[in-house]
Amino acid sequence: MFTPIGPPNNYAVSSGNGTDCVTLAVVAYDALPTNAEGLGPQTITLTRSPVPFFVDTFAQASGTSVLGSTPDVGGAFARIDGSGTSDFEMDGAGRCFCSGLGIGGNDAFIVNVATPPSPDYTITGDMKFFDLSGGFTGVMARMNGAISGYEIGWQAGSNQWQINKLTAGARSTLVSQVDAPGANVVRNWTFSLVGDLLTLDVAGVGTISVNDATFSIAGEVGLNADFIKSTTTGRHIGNLSAI
Repeated sequence: MFTPIGPPNNYAVSSGNGTDCVTLAVVAYDALPTNAEGLGPQTITLTRSPVPFFVDTFAQASGTSVLGSTPDVGGAFARIDGSGTSDFEMDGAGRCFCSGLGIGGNDAFIVNVATPPSPDYTITGDMKFFDLSGGFTGVMARMNGAISGYEIGWQAGSNQWQINKLTAGARSTLVSQVDAPGANVVRNWTFSLVGDLLTLDVAGVGTISVNDATFSIAGEVGLNADFIKSTTTGRHIGNLSAI
């Protein structure tokens, strides 16, 4: 849509195709073309500006259940492990940690019910290391509701960042990188999924990638862990965003 604005020959250009597209541009035309000819055809390129479909800064008070809270953007979280016990809890400092495991003490798996617009998306977040004890702490992607999809995270014992494949809750590591941070270190990370290429970049550590075509649906983002921690122990996840 073109709307005259401001000085003569200035026009606002806006799209009506949704919030993931450019909302405003300004095109200025020369009022007196040097060749004295008409303006003729004009080409305008509108660049898509995607917006996140999920954001959670975990800003509620310490002790607040992630399952019972509302993210900044996106739907509620829900358990997918069949238990009534798995949970993540906010630490009062903008992050969350596993506070309840699944059936028989197995991993806690919860997903955000917001449906991604595409199987290809990027998740960003951070992880704070209080200590290196316990097991796995991570974030899931392309989840299909049956505890199947991909995950990234940090594994105690081997002290590794991993890109894993989950098949009905069973974890298999596709690629890994060693990292043993000190206490209170925060690692910022980015996990991108483009077709069958999965890439994890951990700031200050490095980048790992792998090709895997097992899961190609626009599945949900989620959290998982296999060890209960507290407000001052383990690894805490924060500042999650998916776009």
